[in-house]
Amino acid sequence: MIAIDERLKIPEIPLYLGWIRGEVVMAGSENWQRDYSFLRDMDYKNFPAIHGGRKLYRHFKKDPTRYRLSSEGMIRRIQRDKPLHAINRLVDIMNHYSIITGRPVGLYDFKKIRGPVEFTLGKASEVYEGVGRGLLNITDLPVLKDLEGPFGSPTSDSVRTATTMETGTFLSVVFCPMDPIGEEDLEALKRMIEAEVSVSQLTFGIVTS
Repeated sequence: MIAIDERLKIPEIPLYLGWIRGEVVMAGSENWQRDYSFLRDMDYKNFPAIHGGRKLYRHFKKDPTRYRLSSEGMIRRIQRDKPLHAINRLVDIMNHYSIITGRPVGLYDFKKIRGPVEFTLGKASEVYEGVGRGLLNITDLPVLKDLEGPFGSPTSDSVRTATTMETGTFLSVVFCPMDPIGEEDLEALKRMIEAEVSVSQLTFGIVTS
């Protein structure tokens, strides 16, 4: 499902990617509420995936306070009493999983992805339009790429492959640097999805460096 570039295979920063794909009948974000009060005084840097993601970014000379991991960014919003963006119910689920685990989660419309997917490094002066972020400079940033170019990262999904209410097949990628993800973790995410939206043909797997 996903190949990992040799340049990202760093012994001291083991990388784990969990993925889950399936058919979905999309639902809206209405009435979605979760209690995140336990995060108020938590040091989010203690989450293994956030610690590992920051270390991975620094390895490639990317400032993790400028290119924040999406999980870190959402936790910071919650701690500052700012609302999360409401897009659709599948986004809500992935955001929730990301918040409670500290693992950045990418969510993509699978039919908008062209050809094989690789987790690699952005090229010099390469950019893409991030969801809610505008143009994102991804030079030397770990990113997912297909035949058309970069479309996602632990920092932000791209507009090109973003899910909408019309999405029928989705792909979600859980980024876990220095945070081993197991099948039981993906089973838990699978149950979260099944409890909130109508889905079928769910499959998942793990890729490691």
